[in-house]
Amino acid sequence: MKKFYKIISAFIPVLLLTAAGARAQNNLSAGDIAFVSYQSKLDLTNIAFGGTTNFEDRFSIVVLKSGGLAAGTVIYFTDRGWSTNANDFIASTEGTIKWMAPAGGVAFGTEIYFISSYVDPVVSWNAYTTEAGTTTIGVVTTESGVNYMEVATAGDQVLAYQTGPAPGPAGTFDNTTRRFIAAIHANVESGVTTYANWDGASAIGPNQSSVPPGLSNGVTAMLLSQATLPATTGPAIEPDNGKLTTNVSACNTTALSTAVNTSSSWTLNNNAFPIGSTSGHSTFTLTDPVTVLSHPGNSTTCSGSQVVFNVTASGAGTLTYQWQESANAGFTSPVTLTNTGVYSGVNTASLTISNNTGLGGRYYRAVITNTCGAVNSNGALLTANASTLPTTGVSATQAITAGNNVFFSGCAIIAKILPSGASAVSGNVTSRVWIETSVPSYGGQPFAARHYEITPATNASAATGTVTLYFTQAEFDAFNAAPGSTLNLPTGPADNLGITNVRIGKYTGSSNDGTGLPGSYTSGAMLIDPADANVVWNATDSRWEITFDVTGFSGFILQTATSVLPVNLISFSARLANSDALVQWKTEGEMHNDYFEVERSPDGQTFTAFGKVAGNNGHGVQHYSFTDNDAALLHSSQVYYRLKIVSTTGETEYSTIVTLPLHTSGSPIVNVSPNPFTSQLKVRIQMPEAARVAIRLTDITGQLLTTQYMNVPKGQSVIPVTGVNNLVQGIYVLTVQFNAQVYTYKIVK
Repeated sequence: MKKFYKIISAFIPVLLLTAAGARAQNNLSAGDIAFVSYQSKLDLTNIAFGGTTNFEDRFSIVVLKSGGLAAGTVIYFTDRGWSTNANDFIASTEGTIKWMAPAGGVAFGTEIYFISSYVDPVVSWNAYTTEAGTTTIGVVTTESGVNYMEVATAGDQVLAYQTGPAPGPAGTFDNTTRRFIAAIHANVESGVTTYANWDGASAIGPNQSSVPPGLSNGVTAMLLSQATLPATTGPAIEPDNGKLTTNVSACNTTALSTAVNTSSSWTLNNNAFPIGSTSGHSTFTLTDPVTVLSHPGNSTTCSGSQVVFNVTASGAGTLTYQWQESANAGFTSPVTLTNTGVYSGVNTASLTISNNTGLGGRYYRAVITNTCGAVNSNGALLTANASTLPTTGVSATQAITAGNNVFFSGCAIIAKILPSGASAVSGNVTSRVWIETSVPSYGGQPFAARHYEITPATNASAATGTVTLYFTQAEFDAFNAAPGSTLNLPTGPADNLGITNVRIGKYTGSSNDGTGLPGSYTSGAMLIDPADANVVWNATDSRWEITFDVTGFSGFILQTATSVLPVNLISFSARLANSDALVQWKTEGEMHNDYFEVERSPDGQTFTAFGKVAGNNGHGVQHYSFTDNDAALLHSSQVYYRLKIVSTTGETEYSTIVTLPLHTSGSPIVNVSPNPFTSQLKVRIQMPEAARVAIRLTDITGQLLTTQYMNVPKGQSVIPVTGVNNLVQGIYVLTVQFNAQVYTYKIVK
C-alpha cells in the first residue's frame, strides 16, 4: 500500500503544529512545492462576465515536501523575471507577495489556490483551500510593486522563493540570499525561448525570464508550452492558461516534482477555465523507497554454533526480504537462500543459520524490496573458528534461544540444548562436562570417562528439551576395553551393533559433591535409549554426537548396561503357573526406589496397571514376583507385561516388554529365559498336546546357527537351547515352531 502524506501527517504533529519547534521545516528545497495550475486570463467569476467576484488572476501550488509545510513557513511569489547575467530580478514595477503557512501547517499533497482581486486601485491576493475562493489558508501580504503582482496575458511568470540564511528564512522579500523553490513561465518569444533556458541568460523586460538558479525546467520549473521550441510566437505555442490533469505517484520528491513539471501532463488553453475546473484536482502520492537503517554486522563465532544476521529498513508499503550468500564481498555470483537445511528466516529481516559448520568465509546480505524497487544491504562476513572437545572439565552458562544452543568454553564444545516438548527449557542454563582419567564404574558397571551435568536456572526438574552430548572414539575404545563392559560401544562409524548398545543414564538433580559421578546424585535415575539414527559420527570434527529428548535436567553418563546405574533390573519374565501368570523380576543396587507397578496389555501398546509392589532398595540382589490370577483364561492368544519403576521423587522408567502366550485351542505357551543370557538359555513350553517342535537360533543377519527338533509331550516342558555357550556377545533371534505356528524372540547375550 502506498503512503499518502495527507494521512501520515497526523503522526507528526510536532513538525506541523509548532512553528518554533520546527524551524528546519521552514527552509524549503527546490521541488518541495510545484505549480499545478496557472491562469492569466480574467477569471470567469468576475463581475465583468456577469459574475459575483472581483477575481482576476490565479495559480495553484501543491505541497510535495514529504513532511508537509510547518506552521509559519514563508514563501515569496513574484511575477518579476530573473536575469542570469545580472544575477538578480529584472528591474520592473511588478510586485511580490508573501504567504505564511497557517498555525496547523500544511500537509503533503495539499493544493493551495492563490487568487487575485482588483478593487480600484488595489490588487490583492489571498490563498484558499478551494478554487472557489471561499476559505482562506494562511496569510498573504503584498510586499512590493507599484503595479502590484499581476500576471499578464502577453507573457509572464510566477517565481516562488525564500530568502535569508540557511538556519531560517528572513522576513524581507528583497534579502539578497535567495533560494528558488519552484517557477512557472508563460512567455514564448520567436527564436528566443527554449525549454532549457526560457528567454535566455540576458532576459530583460517585464515578460521575459531566465530559469532561476537552482531550478531546472521539467524538474522543478515549467515552461507553459507544448510546442517544439524555438518557434514562431503565437497563441498555439504560448497559451495563457494551463493545469495539471494527471494523478502523480513517485518514490521521491524529485521524481514527483519532475512528473508535475512535465508539460505533456498538462491541459493548456488560451481561454480561461470555468470555476470548478481551473485545476485538474490531481492526487499526489509519495511512496518512500527502501532505506537501510542498519546493516548486518560481521560475525565471528565457533564452528557449530548458531548465527543470526539482522537488517533494519524503512520504506512505504510492504517490505519484502530475500537473503543472499556469496563467496566474496562483491557478491559477483550471489546465491539466493531458501528455508532449507541450516537456513531459516530467509524472507524476513533476520536470517538464522542454525549451524555455521563449513560456512566460514562466506558473506550474507539482504535484498529489501518495495514498489520503488530493491536495495541491497551491505554484506556481512561470517567467520567460524574451529570447535574442539574440551580435554579437561569445563562449564558454561548462557541463555536459551529458540535456535541452536551450543555451549562452548572458548571454542571447546560442551553440549547442545534445544527447547522442545511440553515445558520447553528456557532462561539461563549451565552445561558442565567432566573427563575422568580412566574409565569409571558404579555398581560394578562401567561408563564413559566423559560425563555431563545440565542445570537450568528455573524449572530444572520439569523442563523439556533435546540434548546432544559429544564423545571421542578413544573414549569408546577405552570403555570397550574396561572390565565389566559386556556390551560394546561403537568401534567405529560402521558398527551398527555398537550403536544399538548406546544408553544414557540420567541422574536427576545436581551432583552433591561436584564430581558429577552417579553416586553424587540422590534424587533418582532413569535410562534413556537414544534412537540409533541419533547416534552420529561427525567425520568433519572426528567426534560422536548423541541426541535424545529429556524431561527434567540432570547428570548424564554414557553406558551400555540396559538399566540405570546403579539400579539394575537384572531380569524380568512372565510364565504360566496353571491358569495364573507369574510375573518375576530381579534388581541389583536399588537406590531411592519407591515401588513397581505391574502393567498388562492385550496388544503390546495400551497398558493398564493392575498390581503394585513396594521397592526394597539396597545394594544386593532383590527378588520380586506378582501373580496375575487366571491370566490364562483371558480371551486373548497372548498377553504383554511391563514394569513401571517409580522413584521416591516421582520419576519413572519402564522395563522392556515381555510376551506371555496363553492357552488357546491347539496353541502352546512359550517362554524364553533368561534374557539377556550368558551361558545358558532355556525354552519353557506348555503344550496343549504332544507334538514335534523345532527350535532355531539365528544372528541378526539371518544366518542360521543352531536347529533342534524334538518330540514334546503334552503339558509343561523345559528345553535347554544348545550351542549358546560359545556365542559372542550380541543380539540373536530365537524361533519356536509348532505345526504352522512360529514364535519369535529377540534375545541378547
